[in-house]
Amino acid sequence: MTLSSPAPFELDRLADEADYAVVGPTDGRARVAHTNRFPHSAVCHIERDFGDGRLTGCTAFLISPTRLLTAAHCITSPIRQRLG
Repeated sequence: MTLSSPAPFELDRLADEADYAVVGPTDGRARVAHTNRFPHSAVCHIERDFGDGRLTGCTAFLISPTRLLTAAHCITSPIRQRLG
């Protein structure tokens, strides 16, 4: 058996014919028409070097000219310290 990738024009045809129906309950989200235009394209990658050979990465979203939104575990210190 030989596996091969479809030709680029075939991929375009398949994308045009794809069924993008929501699977599961609907939740009121709206489809974003142009994900390559601001603000929908404002996705960043945060990489953190712990200095001991460990690296971690997370995504962030540009929500203003000077602010990123990301998950707290992406920017907190791996060092645990007891308070109190």
